Amino acid sequence: MQDPVHIDVAIIGGGWSGILACKYMVENGLTPLVLEGSDDMGGVFKYREDCKDKGGVLLSTHLTSSKTFTEMSDFPMPHDWSEFPSHWHVIEYLNSYIDHFDIRKYFRPNTQVVMVKKEDDNWVLEDQHHNVYRSKFLVVCSGVHQHPNQFYLEDAKFKDITIPKMHSAAYKKPTHEYENKTILLYGGGETASDIAGDLCHVAKKVILSIPNGQWFVNRYLKTGESSDNLLIGDHFSSELRLVLDPFERPYCTQYIIEKEGGKCGHGIKAWESPAPYFGQFLNKSWHINHYIILGSLIPKREVTQIIGDEVFFCDGSKSKVDLIIFCSGFKTSFPFFADPKYNVPINEHFKFILHNDDPSLAYIGFARPVVGSIPAISEAQSMYVSKVFSKKIQLPPKHTRDKIIQKDKEFQKKQFMHSSGRIDGLVLFGEYVQCLRAWLGMTPNYLKLFFKKPKKWWTAVIAPYNTCSFHINDETQHERIFDTYKHRMTASNSEYGWRRILVILANSFHFLLIPSRQKKYNWLIAPLSFIFFALLWTLFLPLILYRIIKNRIQERRRVMEVM
Repeated sequence: MQDPVHIDVAIIGGGWSGILACKYMVENGLTPLVLEGSDDMGGVFKYREDCKDKGGVLLSTHLTSSKTFTEMSDFPMPHDWSEFPSHWHVIEYLNSYIDHFDIRKYFRPNTQVVMVKKEDDNWVLEDQHHNVYRSKFLVVCSGVHQHPNQFYLEDAKFKDITIPKMHSAAYKKPTHEYENKTILLYGGGETASDIAGDLCHVAKKVILSIPNGQWFVNRYLKTGESSDNLLIGDHFSSELRLVLDPFERPYCTQYIIEKEGGKCGHGIKAWESPAPYFGQFLNKSWHINHYIILGSLIPKREVTQIIGDEVFFCDGSKSKVDLIIFCSGFKTSFPFFADPKYNVPINEHFKFILHNDDPSLAYIGFARPVVGSIPAISEAQSMYVSKVFSKKIQLPPKHTRDKIIQKDKEFQKKQFMHSSGRIDGLVLFGEYVQCLRAWLGMTPNYLKLFFKKPKKWWTAVIAPYNTCSFHINDETQHERIFDTYKHRMTASNSEYGWRRILVILANSFHFLLIPSRQKKYNWLIAPLSFIFFALLWTLFLPLILYRIIKNRIQERRRVMEVM
């Protein structure tokens, strides 16, 4: 055993969140050390065929949130990449980020942390080689894909079945072992959808059982006759749109999605969810609906019983099955802690980040948005934690943190009452990020920008959400920020974001007026859409002004409650 290594901040995990935590610790004058158990950085985005007991990308994986929503605030992805890069591109991007900010020297791969304890005011960590590390602060970025949720090993309905079964963590790509088989996928998340899309090409039949129902949203919307006229779904996320249709009350968005795709975004009775839009995790792999049309994928609800190789469903149907793949997610757990008080649900921590009794411990990357980008949340968390640890931001007193934790729990209970409850870190992306942004003092001052640079103001409020907005108050970064906006607002048809918003509004009016969408009415769309848009601004301008003022008041209250 060597002498202990002393650092300011020990970071467990070298995935996307660990990389962000490292960068912002260095930026705020702290010395970190990232301890990564595998041989390389990248976490779940590093493709590994032999990683059977942990989660990770499939061979076919692409981002389900666009690069606009996912990229780092001060390091945009290459403009010539697709909006939904593959995992190969993500690893390339993360390595470029590490090298650009010269932080590779702070990473130590092949270092598996096996024990963590607190001694006096220091954290003591030990790796698999019995090397010891001591730090004042500890950041856990080990991710949510470490421990498969194998509930079926104890569930009376599944534990004694003779049909072969496996967890989705063991699946990586379609191989000959899946050929000409009837395969049941159990679960409604994006992993289940991705595996279903893979297996529909090789299996005889794929059945997707979603026991609690599921919302699906498309990654893109068609806004014209050709495939070039596509609006990336999460590009419809501008500041202007959020004023008209905020995250916590997205009634217009829900209406448009259900008009376009049917009930719960898909119109499939077996998968209908009792949850409202934004009331559960949204599945962005809508494309699997095409396999239902082809007959390759069979939608089902709950499994009621299994007898031999026959699976019975709640609709009274049954099917012989050769293999069951449980897409039941993962359990968030930290077995390396010697003291169990640190191994508690994520919503027990202040803003799902800081341990409330010991705020020298932070958990980054465990808050899960129902729709949005985990890396974007991780960046906001990394900014906040690094400033708290470096004492550039004062943490609220414990009694205030207690109230905020309780408030967040009550919000979760109300907002996500129809979800399975398995994910204890569910948040609404916009509300959560805006809160951290306010505490960081990085809320965009659009009013000042309006009077000083009205053209830039218009670009900023109609552009898709991008974390570069965190830096918009810093005029020295405007060249990079508005170059990012320019490229993210321009699709292959060279239309700007405000035109896309107009198209969505026009389409919503079109759905109201002409449900059949027959071409003979097309000549009516342009003038009626113009009238509708004019009426929208006339009728809703007072509401828009009210919400702008209300948002400013709420941001001020967020700042005051932690002072």
